[in-house]
Amino acid sequence: MGRENQATIKDVAKRAGVSVASAGRALGNYGKISDETKQKVLAAAEELHYIPNKLAQSMRSHSTKTIAVVVADIQNNFFGAIVAAIEQKAREKGYAVLICNSNEKRELELECLEMLASKQVDGILLASTFTDRKEIPTKYVKTVFEKFPIVTFDRKINGFPFTSVLTDNYAMAYTVTKYLIGLGHDGIATIGSEKEKAVSNTVREREEGYRAALREAGISHDGMCITVDWQKAAETKKRIDILLDYHRITAVIVLNNSIVGEFLNVLDERKMSFPDQISVVTWDDEEHNIYMKMTSVRQPCRKMGELAAASLIEQIEAEEPHPEELTITLNQTLVKRESCRINKTY
Repeated sequence: MGRENQATIKDVAKRAGVSVASAGRALGNYGKISDETKQKVLAAAEELHYIPNKLAQSMRSHSTKTIAVVVADIQNNFFGAIVAAIEQKAREKGYAVLICNSNEKRELELECLEMLASKQVDGILLASTFTDRKEIPTKYVKTVFEKFPIVTFDRKINGFPFTSVLTDNYAMAYTVTKYLIGLGHDGIATIGSEKEKAVSNTVREREEGYRAALREAGISHDGMCITVDWQKAAETKKRIDILLDYHRITAVIVLNNSIVGEFLNVLDERKMSFPDQISVVTWDDEEHNIYMKMTSVRQPCRKMGELAAASLIEQIEAEEPHPEELTITLNQTLVKRESCRINKTY
């Protein structure tokens, strides 16, 4: 059926034998109307296959029943898993989801937020490239950050009364490094991701936890940390080769799942295997980690997405929302498999 042939609210009212105003109240579930009249209208709407005008409804209710998600890198399976959980939770609550990808670029994130604000979304879930309110131009603070309900996930923005759903990256990196030190490794390096020379907050937190464990163990170097853009294969290979050529590396912590494939390609070209020649721990526990029996950090992606979505919808639907800063910290798990060994030179 073409749009011009679709039933209108006038058709529904006529079929039910009520006024257009009564039909509107019944279909929009607002105002006073008897149960008998409401049932007549709903039955007529079903018979006519009536499709409500969502735009008109949103103008009346001041709600679009839409939430937005801004992620830092949609190609990262970690964010993909979170978005899937958000979408399912939102759908259960009757909300549609708009998704934007900032690609770890601040200017693109601000463009996304400005566009979403113009769409009059009900709230925003944000994995931000910003770490502090002071870094954000005042224009966007006023038109977005102080205007819409916002819940951050994976990353926190200081200076706003937002709910943030996070994991303790510092503590887990410290735990991973201590595990490798306990196996006799002191030549431990990290490889993290960057985007156009911009290193994410989570990578920085993991590097800090790694360095803290080295200092506590009395290891003299202050860490061997490199960052790579996983989409630039030749440059990534060069940096990893330099790391392995010029340092006595016995163990590597790969801080992002997006880098694992390229790192393994480099090991293969160098005829290096794990755990015999190098011990490896990766972040994010995916199918290939299980298949290759790699020790990995498992993140609670689904729970993070569900909690973030539920927190945002609760704020949206509150009669008198009073935002206050709240941090929800979820546990990560170190899954030990067969990619790490005792360092024989220990």
